[in-house]
Amino acid sequence: MTAQKFRGKAVLTGMDTRTALALALGALAVYAAYRNPELGTAIGVGVIVVTLLLAFLK
Repeated sequence: MTAQKFRGKAVLTGMDTRTALALALGALAVYAAYRNPELGTAIGVGVIVVTLLLAFLK
């Protein structure tokens, strides 16, 4: 999202491509987890692992 000035205040406008892609992939993962609970568990574990790796690399 980008911030632009409107009457002296910053307002958010639009959505960038990375945000739209992340939302679409998140929606797809939620649907897959809903249809198959075992896959949902694997997706959840994967998200936790990736989050921890990114936190440790910073």
